[in-house]
Amino acid sequence: MVERDHLPGPVERIGAESGTPTVAVLVTDALVLAFFVTFTVVFGSPPGVPGGQATLGLESLAHFAEFMLLAGLTFVNVALVQSRRKRPELERRFRTPGVPWVPLVVIGSNLALLASLELLSVSIGVLAVADGVVVWVAVLDWGRIRPRYSSSARWGAMWGPVSASPSTSASTRKTSASSSSVTTSRGGPQS
Repeated sequence: MVERDHLPGPVERIGAESGTPTVAVLVTDALVLAFFVTFTVVFGSPPGVPGGQATLGLESLAHFAEFMLLAGLTFVNVALVQSRRKRPELERRFRTPGVPWVPLVVIGSNLALLASLELLSVSIGVLAVADGVVVWVAVLDWGRIRPRYSSSARWGAMWGPVSASPSTSASTRKTSASSSSVTTSRGGPQS
């Protein structure tokens, strides 16, 4: 996501000693800690003490985490089916067998599992996803030009010459992309 300018650059920094994206790990740890404190300390109740209707706790936190995982996997599979349906001519970095049937089975299974989660945790999960979208659009992506209209070297090299209109054909972009070589800051090919 950093390579496509969807996240701030500092998130990409790799620690010299550890070889890990330190800022990304710290941000993730802070989010996990915030959710743990919110579910267990702020809205939790002591073990054995019945709470009110808005009482959460570790079980609710587990349901929330399951919602986030299953919702993410559902969206990934929906995107896979849509991508293969809308752009079947694109060269892929990997092959997914059984498209669209296997992803559709996965989507159905994930939806069935999502239906078994407690409603309060699912509601909090939906609010967390909505908040994430708002933060991404308002803070991280506000005012940026969409990639197909961008004239930056990275997008220009990957997608070829960019016109002022969105009518640039897929075959033109594909031909231009195959004739240029783009590498990431880590030296690998850009996806």
